[in-house]
Amino acid sequence: MKRLFFILICFAFWTTSSAQDSSSQAQESYYQILMDSSSDRIDYGCGWGGHYSENLWIIHDLIIYKRFDLISKLLDSPTPSTRYLAAVALLRANKKKRIPLDSITDLKLKALKNDPAKISFCSGCTGHWHYSISHLLTTKERSSMAIWTRHWIDDSLNNKSRFRQDW
Repeated sequence: MKRLFFILICFAFWTTSSAQDSSSQAQESYYQILMDSSSDRIDYGCGWGGHYSENLWIIHDLIIYKRFDLISKLLDSPTPSTRYLAAVALLRANKKKRIPLDSITDLKLKALKNDPAKISFCSGCTGHWHYSISHLLTTKERSSMAIWTRHWIDDSLNNKSRFRQDW
């Protein structure tokens, strides 16, 4: 009887640890998708179906899983939209006292406030904008795109689920 109990405990531990490993692997793959992405666009309600872009869903998932370690690494992405989403996620999480910023991350965020790289935004057939990262992070009068990004990040931080569309 003790053997059966021991085997059941071992099996339960193995399945739990296996599930955690697969979840961690999924998060690592999300990170890699963003790092390898060359799509420098953020879509809010684009196309006939009003689709959100893949990068918004991925940053949402990384926030939900509290993988701020991976989000911090995204500040070094070659793609401006990825750097911007990572910066907003870290700044909002810090402001809401979810994470402290270490000195290296803080320096990277300060450098991004001077980044002239442009990001394209889409909000359907009638709305296309281009803003620099520095403009989005420093301008007091926020553009609608900066406001929408902040709301997206805040909803993710508050664990609000969203209806996920196919990428």
